[in-house]
Amino acid sequence: MRMPLGHRGDTRYYAEFTSITRYLAYHHLIMITIIFAVIVSTILLVGCASTHIGHRVYLAQLSYIAITEIPNAQQGAWENITSIFLNAGRGTNLRVRVGYFGLCASQNGTSWSCHGSATSLITSRRFSDPLGIVSMAESVKGDVFFPGLLLGSAGLALISLLILSLFPNYHTETDELTGEEVEVKPFPSRKKCFMCLASTTLAVLFTFVSALWQHTSSATAATLLQFAAFPLIKASVGTIGTVLAWLAFGLWLVACSMTLLAIISYAVLDKLTDDDDSSSVSGI
Repeated sequence: MRMPLGHRGDTRYYAEFTSITRYLAYHHLIMITIIFAVIVSTILLVGCASTHIGHRVYLAQLSYIAITEIPNAQQGAWENITSIFLNAGRGTNLRVRVGYFGLCASQNGTSWSCHGSATSLITSRRFSDPLGIVSMAESVKGDVFFPGLLLGSAGLALISLLILSLFPNYHTETDELTGEEVEVKPFPSRKKCFMCLASTTLAVLFTFVSALWQHTSSATAATLLQFAAFPLIKASVGTIGTVLAWLAFGLWLVACSMTLLAIISYAVLDKLTDDDDSSSVSGI
């Protein structure tokens, strides 16, 4: 009976996939998880540094609010000052987004310009910014947000990947008694396992503190800026930036949990092997 052509193609692809995954060890999955965590952290760090993609990933946004009359809460003693700000900010739709290493601004909401500093951003294009929210965004970027913990987690990722690359891989050997090929899945040394666990645990702490710091500082800065600038400036937290920060933490937590699970599994298997050996000796 001849096999259908489509079924033969599926079988061939399945055989190739099986041959690839056959030697995919457990520590390779940990390495893949760490690589994804580094990619997420990198996207978060380069947000607002690139005009094409970076303006979509930001930590906080400042924009003008179109107001035609003074709110009742700002009348009275603050009415003169508020009216000055209201007249100055009328007619501009500037939006400024803040990243770890850059700022992005748009006058019409569609054409964005991103640079590393407020000076470069202002000189690159003529913006209508009567209240100086670009300078406010520069102050927030330099005084509120701190990228050091994410950079530290990237360094720990290199250390973790280097240690994991030294783990023994799955391979086949020829059995001397039967002459058949058998799969060998050797255990890594405990020293390497605990070094990897230490580096991933530190990375979990770094990314957790960084995500919590970014989340709370963005919300606090947005609230303070809106309160200080009367009702003329709207400040908001970047949703994508917040999601990426916590996603990086989640991936590192998964990598750390997988490493801890591997250490526990190796310890249990070693104990079972020792028990079998002792039982064999006692039986003899």
